[in-house]
Amino acid sequence: MNIEKNLGKKNPLSFQFKLNGKRFETPSISAYNFSKADLYLFEKRKDFVPLILDTNIKSSCSLGCSYCFTSKGKEDRFGVENYITRLSDSELREIATQFGNLGGKALFICSEGEPLQNPERFLRLAKTVKESGLELITYTNAIMIDKKLAKILHNFGVNLVLKLESLDPKINEEILNSEGQYEYIRFIGEKIPKQIKICIQEYGDDNNKIALSSIINGENSKGLLELRRWAFECLGISHFLKKPYLFGEANRNKDKIFSFNEKEVSFSIYEFDKSYGFSYPLNVSDTYSFDIRRFTNNYVNSRGLPIRVFGHPRAGVYHNSGAVKPTFGFKKGIFVSMRDKKGKINLEEYFSNIQRSIENYNNPKI
Repeated sequence: MNIEKNLGKKNPLSFQFKLNGKRFETPSISAYNFSKADLYLFEKRKDFVPLILDTNIKSSCSLGCSYCFTSKGKEDRFGVENYITRLSDSELREIATQFGNLGGKALFICSEGEPLQNPERFLRLAKTVKESGLELITYTNAIMIDKKLAKILHNFGVNLVLKLESLDPKINEEILNSEGQYEYIRFIGEKIPKQIKICIQEYGDDNNKIALSSIINGENSKGLLELRRWAFECLGISHFLKKPYLFGEANRNKDKIFSFNEKEVSFSIYEFDKSYGFSYPLNVSDTYSFDIRRFTNNYVNSRGLPIRVFGHPRAGVYHNSGAVKPTFGFKKGIFVSMRDKKGKINLEEYFSNIQRSIENYNNPKI
């Protein structure tokens, strides 16, 4: 089958949702393509289980992105004390097992660095995730991906969000500083990293499990709509856009990274996406993303529990982007750990503690 001839024949996967009584639609990916039944059960369930759980695997990174929040995984922007033990690989697998047993839907494996830097380690975790009945999603620079690894990832059902900052290889390299780790080849009219082509060809008609991702910055802002159109129309996949954070390298390179007109760029994206039927909520706690994250970062059910709970490499503390109160975190707010008093992973207790904190804040005792 000629994969290239079949690409772009279907629109990117989209997710329709209601927020504050209004309907919206965003580009999505299979892991977050929740059904009406999923959302209904999330609203009605008496236990306190989110649909999405973020876990964080400690890893380095071989790129040198000019906007990197963690400086290749060396900086912790959450200010975590060293005495809090990092989640081990066995604990991460236990988290996946418990989350699946509790009725969770999607596990996001992120990293302070590159989650696929050690493929064997990642695949051991992916195997457990699949056996737990969960969707698995990760963001990757794809440096380590070859045909063999792409096939294994596909067989495990891993949703891949692939880093691509520009369709201009020179600009892409200036932002990512890959130092020759990418080989650029012609594909569907554009020159892109070979690793991305490998993934797209391997996933084929299953491309609703593939998306591209870019960070809006001063170097790529003028070419983002061209890249977005290419993803939508030529590949038939989603393109996730996100504004940078003022941490790590982005802070050190802020004059270059933030040298774009935020209002102008945002308006152009809104107008461009509107032509594809996409729309985003504006009066919400964060407006830094142009994709499914705008929904997952702001949606809470009738009891105040967020649909997505974040985790950190050290103890899996919950934090949020302002969608719920009180504040959870390390430096400020309430500390909630995935480990119980015996030091064992206990997600049921973890979610219950989060829910209890939210309810106590919203319904203080008089």
